[in-house]
Amino acid sequence: QHRAPPSPSIYTRTMPHPPTKQHPPTKQQKAAPPRAMEERVKAVEERLAELGVVVGGCESVLAKKEADIEERLRSAERRLCADLLHSVSELRVQVRHAVKGLLVAIGEEEERRSLIEGSAQLRIKEA
Repeated sequence: QHRAPPSPSIYTRTMPHPPTKQHPPTKQQKAAPPRAMEERVKAVEERLAELGVVVGGCESVLAKKEADIEERLRSAERRLCADLLHSVSELRVQVRHAVKGLLVAIGEEEERRSLIEGSAQLRIKEA
């Protein structure tokens, strides 16, 4: 009779490799050949240059977007100022019209009071 192989434990299913004990680097690893080190330095410098180009491109895009946002903000401010000035002008016209109406009403009231006073004085004289 053949048995199925035992199922792998949770540990081996979740971890690709069991942890290994870290050993200090050997003298040979410490003294890496200069050529390998130079190649690694060159690769790092190339990657750094690539990243510099990418960062420069991102900075350029960011500067353009900032300029666009600033222009849109200035445009919105101009529109808001124009709308505000227009509203204030309309309100001034309405206030002037209301003040003129009040002055006319005050004048009519003064005239009515002077007529009432005049007729009251006539009644007093007649009485």
